[in-house]
Amino acid sequence: MFLREFVPVAERDGTMLVCDTRSGPMHGCITEFGKDTADAYPPKWASLSAMVTDLGDSLEHDAIFDNAYLPELDDSGLSWHVDRR
Repeated sequence: MFLREFVPVAERDGTMLVCDTRSGPMHGCITEFGKDTADAYPPKWASLSAMVTDLGDSLEHDAIFDNAYLPELDDSGLSWHVDRR
């Protein structure tokens, strides 16, 4: 069930990354919430700042983000591609 304490920060194909603002040891973590899986997976990042740091590192070093996505910058802008290596 989607909780009001989940603050969406990104969405793709019905799956969101949400910041969990509930009190407790995982307060502020970023976790995945899917329309079919809810929040069945463990948190991906301990905080929004940790996620943004990983995102920045990915862009700066042309490296994989979130174990799957490669950034590509061209004349049309930034796009992300699934790494198939």
